[in-house]
Amino acid sequence: LRSRVRSVIAEALGIEERKLPARATTDSVEQWDSLGHLAIIENLAIAFDCPLDHAKAVTLLSEDAIVEAIADKQ
Repeated sequence: LRSRVRSVIAEALGIEERKLPARATTDSVEQWDSLGHLAIIENLAIAFDCPLDHAKAVTLLSEDAIVEAIADKQ
């Protein structure tokens, strides 16, 4: 699950997955700004076929939080 999430994050931000730091967050990835965040949320919804409501989406500011949210929905 984590590997797939990392792949989605990297693709959404237009960077190579190997350039993502371990346990990526909005603070550790320059491209993860507000527009990048929207792209990540959209790509996650498509990749995992699980739409995330706005209230949840705004709390997903780290790779760990995303993995946990996706795991809870599966």
